[in-house]
Amino acid sequence: MATKISKDELFNDFYSTTVEVVALIESTFGLPDRHISGLIFENPTDDKKQSNAKEVLETSDAWKTLSHLYDYAVDGVLHGNGYSDIEDAATDLVIGGAEIISLITTENMEPDQQWDTIISMGDGRFALDTGSDIEIVKLALLADVDIRTVRNAVSAGELKAEKVNNIVHISNQSAISWLGNRRAFKPTRFISSVKPELKTIKSPAELGAFLRARRESLALAQNSADIDAFDIKHLESGAFKLPLSTVRSLADFYQIPEDELLSTIMKVFFPEQLRLILDANQSLSESNS
Repeated sequence: MATKISKDELFNDFYSTTVEVVALIESTFGLPDRHISGLIFENPTDDKKQSNAKEVLETSDAWKTLSHLYDYAVDGVLHGNGYSDIEDAATDLVIGGAEIISLITTENMEPDQQWDTIISMGDGRFALDTGSDIEIVKLALLADVDIRTVRNAVSAGELKAEKVNNIVHISNQSAISWLGNRRAFKPTRFISSVKPELKTIKSPAELGAFLRARRESLALAQNSADIDAFDIKHLESGAFKLPLSTVRSLADFYQIPEDELLSTIMKVFFPEQLRLILDANQSLSESNS
């Protein structure tokens, strides 16, 4: 699994594969020997110069993308500089990483298979972070367990599953709650210079990241008089398993307006119920006018 290979190992694989691809481009297009590779890598076959060449490649946008993809997929750290929400940042990251791996794949040379696993983990985390259901295989990767463990959890009723086009999908909230009890899983932490406002939050992961950052900035303990640490942990992981009557206590704990928190929770976790309430209010208003 991806957690068993380090980022340094993957970089070395990325380096050697890129060198081969550049050499292939030179031979395919009939360019002068080392016309491109000489400019980029100096002399990739010279051990003394390899370290300099690797330093050059480490500063490339391609490696930065793959490095950030690893951080997101494996460690749950999403670097979102310039982005205001998780969905846009994660979309560009996962798609960009997959494109780079495709570019350095040839008939005779391909990157380590672990990159496919990392892309799958990133795609699975993206599904969780945006409120979508997740494929059972990707859930197993994120939990760092054998897929049979996930199937057993489904059979035991711990996870809600549905088969779509012969692929088993796990419901978003049950997957997040289940992952919250797995030591290997790390909830997404969205790091961005653009600080989101509560009213702009669109997904469970964004709300969880917002509340966790709020608690940490205020140096609050991970519990309150009315809400225990376990429920706080689940909420900050993107799962809401509490009755709505606890919103007032949560608002007091995080020191944010109760009406704004309630509105966001309804929008993120109960969109259908919120729509029914808004439609009913509109109908009542029209009938009274």
